[in-house]
Amino acid sequence: MTIVEKAMALIGPTAASHQAQIKAIVEMCQDEATQFCNLSEYTEKLDNVVVQMTIERYNRLNNEGITQTSASTVEETFIDGYSKSTLSMLVKNRKVKVIE
Repeated sequence: MTIVEKAMALIGPTAASHQAQIKAIVEMCQDEATQFCNLSEYTEKLDNVVVQMTIERYNRLNNEGITQTSASTVEETFIDGYSKSTLSMLVKNRKVKVIE
């Protein structure tokens, strides 16, 4: 399965109508993961973390900047950036950058 297929399977039935958005998010996440890990090019070792990043970004679409909203007894709070588990996966693949 490709990253896009994995992300769409995990997102569920609504993913089919948002395939172009998901593809764009995957490309952005691949670039972001490559840069975060200080790699010169993308590697397949990052596929699972990119799927996770894609799902987190997809779930935040149209909700950027919201930290908390409340209506009656319903409250929403959004995390800033990625979850701890996603960051942990990224850090495991991060290369040390040598400054000369």
